[in-house]
Amino acid sequence: MFNDTVTIYNHYYDKLTRLDKWNRKTLTGCMWRQETTKTVSNGKLEVDDSISITIPYRNGYLPPKQYAKLPNDQMPKYWTLDSNDNLDVVVLGDIKVDLTDDYTLTDLRKDYDVYTVSAVSDNTLVDYLKHWKVTAK
Repeated sequence: MFNDTVTIYNHYYDKLTRLDKWNRKTLTGCMWRQETTKTVSNGKLEVDDSISITIPYRNGYLPPKQYAKLPNDQMPKYWTLDSNDNLDVVVLGDIKVDLTDDYTLTDLRKDYDVYTVSAVSDNTLVDYLKHWKVTAK
């Protein structure tokens, strides 16, 4: 059931270089589900792919506001799920490439199916199966 590996790219603003950057974190033991919705709007067929990821509880997670306050050198030790800035992205699989000036988010989107985190439900306070539920488009 939880056999999928997911790579999360957490966006942050580097205060020293004043550049947008991303930290990569690979999480194993997740559940990835993809759904395609077709609708007709103004006579046009619209296809919308969305995914749902269930991530069982694990150490290293910080809420987005806490994550954003970390010094840049501490960020690789942690990960977050931020749906507010529309810049955190997820990819199915163990992606070994970092986002840099030479390999950008645009390049990642060309090479992989990349989804932007759009909603997060924190279910880590429930009694059983503590987890995060992520929706991305």
